Amino acid sequence: RVMIMSDAQPRTTHLLHRGAYLSPTTPVTFDTPGCLPPLPGDFPRNRLGFAKWLFLPDHPLTARVQVNRLWQHFFGQGLVRTAEDFGVQSEYPVQRELLDWLACEFQSQGWSTKAMVRLIVTSQAYRQSSRITPQQLEIDPLNVYWARGPRLRMPAFVLRDWALAASGMLQYDIGGKPVYPYQPGAVWESLAITKERDFTYPASQGPELYRRSLYTFWRRTVAPANMFDASNRQACRVRSSITSTPLHALTMLNDPTWVEAARRMASDVQEMNAAGTTTAGLQWAFQRVLCRQPQADELEILLQSLAKQRQHFRDSPEKARALVTVGASPVDENRDLVELAALTNVCLAILNLDEAMTRE
Repeated sequence: RVMIMSDAQPRTTHLLHRGAYLSPTTPVTFDTPGCLPPLPGDFPRNRLGFAKWLFLPDHPLTARVQVNRLWQHFFGQGLVRTAEDFGVQSEYPVQRELLDWLACEFQSQGWSTKAMVRLIVTSQAYRQSSRITPQQLEIDPLNVYWARGPRLRMPAFVLRDWALAASGMLQYDIGGKPVYPYQPGAVWESLAITKERDFTYPASQGPELYRRSLYTFWRRTVAPANMFDASNRQACRVRSSITSTPLHALTMLNDPTWVEAARRMASDVQEMNAAGTTTAGLQWAFQRVLCRQPQADELEILLQSLAKQRQHFRDSPEKARALVTVGASPVDENRDLVELAALTNVCLAILNLDEAMTRE
């Protein structure tokens, strides 16, 4: 149940002498900042009145702040680049007219986030190429005029969901309690400073392992280990970090989620190969992840990689079994495990291609 605090007996608040909480001075009353539209007289002087005030048609911040954060999500940076600060120390928006129009459109669409997302992703600004010309680099190196599309590494939770979706393992159920997907066994060990509480990680089982990252349980002080670009949740952060650290590659090449997703995709490729040619299966996997067919030279590289992996696992069949048994989903023992392991590594390589991890 959500705790609702009562406003029946509001606490008296004072200005503090030099900030000392034991030295109260003048009492203060509920009101909004004088630089913003005044609180209408018929609004209650409490949190409900404050919420209504935030959504007044002439309020200059609420709609602008939200559409700026949506723009930041898709373009990597907002129209106001200091998304956490719209005050006197914020960065001035070069495209102020666009920000104003988006804010008005957001209000006229009934504050529908879905409508704004559709508007942004179908815009010419978002759909244009991220390739930069020498002239653009000279005139607009930071892309403040949006003359080219964004190019950025996708966040960890999107990459995890994309790997699971490409393999067909992602669970699309909506709602429910948090889940505990694959994590190192002692991920919360640093919190166990006393014996009064159990900080053993309660790993989920079955379909809960493959739910969308939205439902992953978070501790404020210890982020999930596979969220390698997560912000510190001990303080409110509006702008998330974008990283390509070694931890990024280490996770996507070794984390059970990615390895198991690659194995499930390899299983489908193996069945296609049994019914046709090796080329068809690899083309399907490439299309599944990158949403395009591989070019002739790319397909040749994949075939060469597959041949090397086959030889490697023929020489070390115990390594093939170790690879294909990663994850909780069962393995069909009637399959050629050497072939499955070789295809797993090739599919894992496809999931780790720069094009698979980058929005451009």
